[in-house]
Parts: sequence; structure tokens; C-alpha cells
Amino acid sequence: MTPHNLTRENYFDPENQIKYWGSSQFKDFMKCETAAMDKLKNGDNSEPGKALIQGQYLDSYFEGNRNEFEKTHKIINTKGNRYADFEVVQRAFDRIMEDEEMARLCLGMQQQIYTGQIEGIDFKIMIDSLLPGEAIVDRKLLKDFKDIWDGEEFVPFWKYWGYDIQAYIYQTIYEQNTGDKLPFLLACVTKETVPSIEVFQFSDETIQKAGEQVRKLIQGFDDVKIGLVEPYACGVCDYCKSKYKIEQGRYREI
Repeated sequence: MTPHNLTRENYFDPENQIKYWGSSQFKDFMKCETAAMDKLKNGDNSEPGKALIQGQYLDSYFEGNRNEFEKTHKIINTKGNRYADFEVVQRAFDRIMEDEEMARLCLGMQQQIYTGQIEGIDFKIMIDSLLPGEAIVDRKLLKDFKDIWDGEEFVPFWKYWGYDIQAYIYQTIYEQNTGDKLPFLLACVTKETVPSIEVFQFSDETIQKAGEQVRKLIQGFDDVKIGLVEPYACGVCDYCKSKYKIEQGRYREI
């Protein structure tokens, strides 16, 4: 295995975010290089979104630190009950554990960390649930499984969120460390009143297409990250909108 000093505690530390690429950071650069660089240099100063905290809360059930998570986040109200936003997580967990196969997939080796390279550039991954010799499993807590509008057309939820990109990176780095090319599975549960569950397996063709995209873009992104090239601003994300300025005499003609 590739030696590294990464742990669950320091995995997202600023110095490790700079040293290594990860699937989330790569997807940030795909959206807007300027916003991604600001996040890298200054940290994510926004309040963690509800969806992120819900996902972390679900992970805490499987990692065995739920009680600690509840103490450090506003999960429980003064009456000792979960807030409604987090009661959905309890329902989701219960639904997973009711299904023998879903529970088995989610209860593998938790948060396993590996490092490797793609196109000679350092990457890191942290696998939610690893079943050695069988599968890489990533848990997802979703609103539903419906297609999502991306500004031009409706696309599958996994494409909208770039989970195919994640599948390629995780499968590639894990294989570099073990010599074992494992299927990448999404073990998904919804936040609905009656949660739906499903397991999605990415085909070799889908992962190959995502890999072509990663290999094509990573060198250019890395040049931006290390300061060789100025970042490109998308002009439409929240960060770009917050920095937009009106120049005297340069007004939009209608």
C-alpha cells in the first residue's frame, strides 16, 4: 500500500487538501476553478449545509460515534428529541438495517484511507464501507432517485452529483494499493417519510468514460492549483456572483 500519514481526523486538514486531490475537490474545480481556489486558500467559510450534516450524522451511526456527534452538533432539542431534520436520518438508518443485504454492504470496514496517483498527480480517497475482495461501497443519503435539471436538461442524479467521477477515482486508487479492481457501489437511502433503498453499481463503460474526463482535466486543474495558471471563473456560481462588480460606463445593453 502507498504509505501516508492521513487519518480520519486530519484527512480534510488544509495542508492535506493542498497536497492531495480528492473526488470532491476535483468536482469543485469542474464547477468553477476560481471558487475552488478560494475554498482551497481560505477554507470553506460557509455554514455546513443541512444535507452535509445529515450525511455525516448517518455515517456516525455506522462508525460508532453517534453519541459524540450528537453532543457536538445541534441534533437533540431541549426535550431530548431529535430535530425533525435529523429524525429523517434515524428513519433512514432503521430502513437500511431492516434490509439484510443493504446492512451488510454498509457495515464493511469503515472510512478506509488510501493514496495514489492519477496522471502522476497525488490523490486521496476515504471509503465509507469496504468489503475486501468484493466491493467499494459509498453510502448516499438522498432526497430521492429522480433525475435532476442541470440547467440544460434532466440528467440522472448520479451524473448530476458526479458520483461516476468518484467511482473512477476510488476504484483506480484502491486498485493501485491492492492490485484488486473492485466494483464501486452506491448504497442509497432517501429522506422520504417512508425511505426508499437501492444499490447502484457503475458499469465498466460508465467508469471508463468518467476516467477519460478525469485524465483529460486533472493536469490543467493541477496547474491552476499550484499557481502556474490563473483560475477560470464560471461567472454564475454563488462565489462569482458575490464578487461581481459594476464598472462605470459598462452597462448591459437591452
